[in-house]
Amino acid sequence: MTEQKAARGTALDHYFIANEFAPDDERELRFPFKDGKGRGHVLVFKTNSGLFSYKEIDYASRLLMENIPAPLEENAPRERAALLDMGCGYGAIGITLAKAYGFALTMCDINETALKYAAINAQRNAVQAEIIHSDGLASVPGTFDLIVFNPPRYTPGRKLSSECTGKRRSG
Repeated sequence: MTEQKAARGTALDHYFIANEFAPDDERELRFPFKDGKGRGHVLVFKTNSGLFSYKEIDYASRLLMENIPAPLEENAPRERAALLDMGCGYGAIGITLAKAYGFALTMCDINETALKYAAINAQRNAVQAEIIHSDGLASVPGTFDLIVFNPPRYTPGRKLSSECTGKRRSG
């Protein structure tokens, strides 16, 4: 492994551990979002420098949110479709989709600081969410109509992708 790869792996380690860290550079992000039905939403997220994509919502997360089919919540077998945002970070993906489409939201992450910010952001954006501290899906009960996450490009992301298959409702 090259020194550059080793340093990059070390820089990402805090995304995969439960340790809480002190806020270093808190910011507020305003995120205008137009859902698949053409409705506009403006969400506000509090972030900090130790969290992924804290300066702006990253391209992959925006692309994911913009391409969730609008009628999905109407096709769920229950009144409200269940959404899991796995590895939620500060909650941008799950909170945005729950606000736009009315999903019943569950968010999980191993990082306690990320979960603290996810809870703050759910409240700030008037989104009700179940927030679970979990290493992958180990502590997440139930099944979901939709599971979203923007996985790391490294080995943990591949492992978590395969775990999600068992949590997805069929149909």
